[in-house]
Amino acid sequence: MEQAPLRLVGLGVAFEWAESPAGAGWTVMTLAPGGPADLAGVVEADRLIAIDGTAAERRDDRRALERLAERNQPILLTLQRDGRVTLAAVAPPE
Repeated sequence: MEQAPLRLVGLGVAFEWAESPAGAGWTVMTLAPGGPADLAGVVEADRLIAIDGTAAERRDDRRALERLAERNQPILLTLQRDGRVTLAAVAPPE
């Protein structure tokens, strides 16, 4: 089933469920230049592995991603980029 991209406007990032040779997962589709995710070092095509240490690698983790937009505290994203794992602490705007 095709899902619309998930846009987290307050964090300046949009994710989409994507298939790739490395497997399927939530992938950064776009970033708002100078937005919280961009400032935290997130880049387009990063693949989401976990949110605050909790795995987020299934399609039905969409609701967990949607709840990120409602938080008022920094969020630790574990991302895969070019075969390596990286962390990004995304602080919501004040």
